[in-house]
Amino acid sequence: MKPGTFAFLLFVAAYVGFEVWAVSKNSYRLERDFIYGQHVGAEHAVSVCGMDKSENTKRFERNVAYARERARDALLETVTEAEAGAALAEVESEARAEVDAVISEKGCDGIEVWKLSRRFDLLARQNPPIAD
Repeated sequence: MKPGTFAFLLFVAAYVGFEVWAVSKNSYRLERDFIYGQHVGAEHAVSVCGMDKSENTKRFERNVAYARERARDALLETVTEAEAGAALAEVESEARAEVDAVISEKGCDGIEVWKLSRRFDLLARQNPPIAD
């Protein structure tokens, strides 16, 4: 085998290995309960810090309801209705606890809270399917 061919095969194997590793490390970000937790955390930060987001509140509430429904549907594929409700309640309490910890450490003027406020705006602008 020529050295150039061997180097190319080694490069391809390394690249594929890296891609598989990257996908496995970040795949949790596509899970519906994680996405719902992001919605809850952003909403909690905006409400606790008293930020005025009245222009986006209605749209955000619609998106939170849609994210919760999708997360519940995903959980119902593997668990019962009661277990799904308990799991979503746990996701909500964990998200709120994380935000409370950030606020108590950095305050409402910290960059992390600004990022949550920005996430609120971005999530409010998403357009879920209309169920009518």
